[in-house]
Amino acid sequence: NNLNDLILLLTSLIGSFFILLISPILYFYQVKDNKQFKDPKTIVITGASSGLGSSLAIEYSIKSRGIKLGLVGRNKERLEKVKDECVKNGAQVEMALIDITDKEKLERWLLDFNERNPIDIVYANAAVTELTLNKDLNFSDRIYKTIDTNVYGILNTVLPILPSFQEKRNGQVVIVSSLATNTNFVYAGYTGSKGFATSFALTLRNRMSMCGVGVSVVCCGYIETPMSEPLQEELVFSVKPEEAAKITIRGVEANQAYIGFSRRMLIMTQLIHLIPGNLKDTFNNFLNKSWPFHDYN
Repeated sequence: NNLNDLILLLTSLIGSFFILLISPILYFYQVKDNKQFKDPKTIVITGASSGLGSSLAIEYSIKSRGIKLGLVGRNKERLEKVKDECVKNGAQVEMALIDITDKEKLERWLLDFNERNPIDIVYANAAVTELTLNKDLNFSDRIYKTIDTNVYGILNTVLPILPSFQEKRNGQVVIVSSLATNTNFVYAGYTGSKGFATSFALTLRNRMSMCGVGVSVVCCGYIETPMSEPLQEELVFSVKPEEAAKITIRGVEANQAYIGFSRRMLIMTQLIHLIPGNLKDTFNNFLNKSWPFHDYN
């Protein structure tokens, strides 16, 4: 195992140097072959009542007057505030008070909305973390609830719309994930679910590119949102949701495969990602002692 760790370190070093050498060629073909989409007229965003989701909705309403927004969320009061702000900016808004774990209800609404307002972009943004769940839930229940929302919620959002996108050979899917997948440090349910989100999005992009459909994954560091509120004292290199929305929209407009931020957090987590598994275990043990996070309970 120690030899394997050394081999992996050397492979990362040599491989990174090789990729650096050929990166101009890769970048050229990326620019040449990457499909560019027209400005969207209709967008669906889940988790739109707060955080990144609400900021995306408001930013789109500012950028594109008259845009149609389908906003999905669970908190009626907060969602109405977002709707009012978007309408004030000139957007047409339809609210849907739906829990994304309700597969049938979400699918019915998505298909009906798409029939009336052909969707150009769907954002699978809604998510939870263990810390935001009911404190009465035990460790196992929190894991199940997190996976149900963050994994099946993505599938419930994306899969009903894909056939329509494939048929018209157009449309973009945006899946919001996390840079936590680079570290494997804390919160097994959240980090594991976001690992699925990243891998699913990038693999789906490869498949959907043959159908003229774009897929992007947004890997966020810390955003100053209600979901990260329990970690306020630990938020490093965090960004405001408004800034996160602007970065995300620029990446989606360019049909980027991978959109990551903040840059400093992206660099830090990428460095951690390069550490071989056994050595990362030791590294995490040091972090546990020097930078303890809240326990699940």
